[in-house]
Amino acid sequence: MIEIAYQTDIGTQRKDNQDQVGAFYNQQNLPLVMVADGVASNAGSRLASQMAIEKLGEAWQDSSLDDDEAIENWIYDQVDWVNQLVLRAAESGQPSESQMATTLVLGVVTGQRLLVANVGDSKAYIWRDGQLQQVSFDHTLKNELARQNGQHYDDDLPNANSLTRYLGVDDRVNLEMHWYPFLPADILFLTSDGLPKALSLTEMSEIIGQKRPLPELVKALINAANQHAASDNVTALLLKQ
Repeated sequence: MIEIAYQTDIGTQRKDNQDQVGAFYNQQNLPLVMVADGVASNAGSRLASQMAIEKLGEAWQDSSLDDDEAIENWIYDQVDWVNQLVLRAAESGQPSESQMATTLVLGVVTGQRLLVANVGDSKAYIWRDGQLQQVSFDHTLKNELARQNGQHYDDDLPNANSLTRYLGVDDRVNLEMHWYPFLPADILFLTSDGLPKALSLTEMSEIIGQKRPLPELVKALINAANQHAASDNVTALLLKQ
């Protein structure tokens, strides 16, 4: 049986919350879980993250997919569709919404397999045997250059942490997608970048590893981030089966 818990919080220093989070089941009772983070430098991005979660969630609820390849194709197609919705909303909305943009990270569990897809720097982790490992790729300038050139770049690089991919920019979304084993004791952890800014990998792992109900673990993650004066919105979603 799948268990899911999630929460989003404004954090301690922001005036509004541009994070969105959601969990949805399709007609085959497969879960789709998602976190989106409106790009704060772009006006209207709160609406972009909301559209991404709501529109993808509604479409997933109407689907009956249970085949891995069909699910992959559906994710690619639907994320492209939502991207077009965001672009059209930016064109037809208020001037303050002319540059709507959002990151997106999602997971789909099919038995003991997990599909993770993302664009931007919202993150997916798998907690297994006391260890927390990030399984998504942060699409930032320094990371893209490192993967391309095979060398390390640090934060001294100009625009090192600027996003290279997100929804609401180009006609096509360069979505990254991978499958992973997902064992009965594993926990999937999705988050926007605000929580990992406030807590180390070890701190997050120690909280998730506590033998407590998932809603309590989610609350503990949020509270710990805020105790560290979280500079951004903080969101956590946990899933286990």
